Amino acid sequence: MSKAPFVLKSHFDMKSLEKKLKKVADSYNESQEQAVKRWGVSTCRVLAIRTQAFGKSSAAKQKKAMWKDGRRVLFTHKGTAKPSKTGRSMVFKTDRGGKSGVRTDKYLTSIPEINRWIQKNRTGRNRRTVKLPPEEKKVCSDAMFKKAIAKKHKETAGMAKDGWLDAGDQISKRQKGKKPVKIGAGFMGWARKPKKLGSAKESKRRFRSVAHLINHLSYSSLKYVLKQSDKNRAIQDGLTNTLQWYKFSIRAENKKKK
Repeated sequence: MSKAPFVLKSHFDMKSLEKKLKKVADSYNESQEQAVKRWGVSTCRVLAIRTQAFGKSSAAKQKKAMWKDGRRVLFTHKGTAKPSKTGRSMVFKTDRGGKSGVRTDKYLTSIPEINRWIQKNRTGRNRRTVKLPPEEKKVCSDAMFKKAIAKKHKETAGMAKDGWLDAGDQISKRQKGKKPVKIGAGFMGWARKPKKLGSAKESKRRFRSVAHLINHLSYSSLKYVLKQSDKNRAIQDGLTNTLQWYKFSIRAENKKKK
């Protein structure tokens, strides 16, 4: 997989909307450059929402998907397993109270082993696991399986979303106007990761300010993660939200003057 980041460029290329945004920014005594930064922050919020799994509160949905992926390549059992007398297999109780066993090389005893096995079998469409035939599946305990999924979910769930949130944080810090727009500490907090997964930069194009929103996870550009229609919608919604923000702020300031 390519390690190249996914760069989304946001600039004034919609004439009617350009005029509206420039007009309200001027009314608020702000530059075009400042307006684009506000637009960029708002767009990042929408991008995070529209990135799969869709929505703001999609943590449970992602955990459920991880659970299904694991079940396609693993059998689990309740309780603990013990080595057989020969040491060549692991013996455990079945759901019906009987006993079953599996060769030691097919029995997984640790969280890293379980997650590596699931990851190894992500060969299907959209990086999902393909259901293995019973004889190819490996085995672990229910308790260890739950711990493995919980750890993987905490480490990776929402990473593609966080790439956009990090990009929004960065461009937000570059605002110089009054009342800067921010992503917000509580906005999709479950998706935030310690490592910075996104960034933003600015440039000029024929006297127009341009914001480059960068998600450093290469797979964030794949269609099943973020469709082109969702990218376009995010840019449009981000602009619409920014227009509404300016109009609301201008009305609020006018009321204070009365």
